[in-house]
Amino acid sequence: MFKTDLVSFEYEIKGTYKNILVDTLKTVDKNGNEVVRGNRGFKRQLRTADARMPVSRREMNSFK
Repeated sequence: MFKTDLVSFEYEIKGTYKNILVDTLKTVDKNGNEVVRGNRGFKRQLRTADARMPVSRREMNSFK
């Protein structure tokens, strides 16, 4: 999404969560054209970044 895009969607409430209905997601660019942005499918790998230790780099390097 870009800050100039206009986005509209409907959602359903399940418990305390508001889940977007993907079929109703519409994005319109600054020229008024409907566009598709982002990955709408399922990603097999959900997290790409490795988990980091909760220490600073300086502390981590002192363990070596």
